[in-house]
Amino acid sequence: MSATFDPPETDGASAVITGFAPVSEMRGYPLEITAYTRGEGSLVCMPKGYLPCHNAEEVIAEIGYDAERDLENTGDSVFCSHGAGVIIKWYEAESHMHVESGLSFQEDEPEPESEPVVTRGAVYQAPAFDKELQAIFERTYGPVKRRDIRPQGTISGEEINQKSYWPVPERNNDPEYLLIDGYNIMYAWDDLKDVAERDIDTARQILMDRICHYQSVSRCICILVFDAYRVPRDVEDVIQYHNISVVFTKQAETADTYIERATYEIGKKHRVRVATSDMAEQMIVMGHGARRVSANELKMDVDDAIRRLRDTVTDFNEKESMKHRHKPFQNIGK
Repeated sequence: MSATFDPPETDGASAVITGFAPVSEMRGYPLEITAYTRGEGSLVCMPKGYLPCHNAEEVIAEIGYDAERDLENTGDSVFCSHGAGVIIKWYEAESHMHVESGLSFQEDEPEPESEPVVTRGAVYQAPAFDKELQAIFERTYGPVKRRDIRPQGTISGEEINQKSYWPVPERNNDPEYLLIDGYNIMYAWDDLKDVAERDIDTARQILMDRICHYQSVSRCICILVFDAYRVPRDVEDVIQYHNISVVFTKQAETADTYIERATYEIGKKHRVRVATSDMAEQMIVMGHGARRVSANELKMDVDDAIRRLRDTVTDFNEKESMKHRHKPFQNIGK
């Protein structure tokens, strides 16, 4: 990513890496950190200022800037000659100088060999980091654990022989859990969104009823989670509503946080799906091994379940009606 960073500073079981990188290369990287650290890593960024562009030629070619045509911000210089100002082209200015300008360009200075050069997908460590320096570093920060960076989906021969690559915990396939971000789904469905704008309690009740119908048809265990971020409660409130569990989170805890924690714990033994339209949350739960379900996909499943329930009830009523209609009268007495 054309980044520059310092050696990690350890703090107990955590490590902090400080450095800087171009903004254009860091877009979307916080989600990647959250995904491959399974929600335990974080990235804090702040402006550093302006530095020479790492891909100047590419940017200049894309913009198509021509200094000769920029009349408002000309690159020419004004020199004093015989008491009058003379305009000199920017590429001829150096030949007209009587003294040095005092400017030093970083691209002309050789980079120190000990500085690591980082590129996307690979890390190159300069050879100046010899054994003596490494010994000093390990005495200060602890042993250095190097990670083998390979393309995703590849394994080494040693791992194949040991058969220890990618350990996957044994999971019970039945039942499957479905965690639903309540308010996220509520505002993602147009009909519930319209109801929520008038009365959010009614919209929440409708969603709870629909999830009850869905669980009656599906074989999964549904857990519906609602934010209680501004509600003064010390612990989450879990209620049993018909055949589903409804969770109201504790104060200062969002539904995203509860779902991430529950997904990690439940996913150790069972298959888990998470229904939300939040892209960041989807990335995190994927890191926990859960399947993501979009709001539209869940709506189609719920509508299909309600339709199947309605058809089942209709068929049952028709059969009962036909049974009573053809039931013969009993001969009581004479």
